[in-house]
Amino acid sequence: IFNKNKESESLEKFYIETAKLLNTKPNNIAFANSATDAFSRALSSITFQAGDCIITSDDDYVSNQFAFFSLRNRYKIQLIRTQNLENGDIDLADFEQKVVQYRPKLVAITHIPTNTSKIQDVVSIGKICNKYDTLYLVDACQSVGHMPVDVQKIGCDFLSATGRKFLRGPRGTGFLYVSDKVLQA
Repeated sequence: IFNKNKESESLEKFYIETAKLLNTKPNNIAFANSATDAFSRALSSITFQAGDCIITSDDDYVSNQFAFFSLRNRYKIQLIRTQNLENGDIDLADFEQKVVQYRPKLVAITHIPTNTSKIQDVVSIGKICNKYDTLYLVDACQSVGHMPVDVQKIGCDFLSATGRKFLRGPRGTGFLYVSDKVLQA
């Protein structure tokens, strides 16, 4: 039997607990049907125009790449990939040089890529994005619930994740963190 009050309480608790998990406030969290849904919502909230640029890496999740290709085809944006060092880490010097050169509308990085399990330095990347006032989207599907993820330390504008992996939630659950800066824009 559906109990509206109990369902409302559960949903409210979801926002509170997810906010605690990420070191933010409940009004910075949006429930989604999956991490891909959350990632897509972040992308759809950005007003892209012809000539805009997205900087990402070679280690991004496949569905994220499909979304970027769609944006490239629809808006004629540039998709630039930052280099990795020999050990798989994102080359921060190359990354910053590309941010300066291309002035991206968005930087999108996968915290722990599925295909390598390498933990990327999303905090240092966030500092560079904030230095140049660049929107920053982190795919944390493989990290939330597996390790501490603090959006205040990362300095991201968006963070997408799933509920079903390390959080042990059901399929069909995900969430999106959105920064105060984006919410107030």
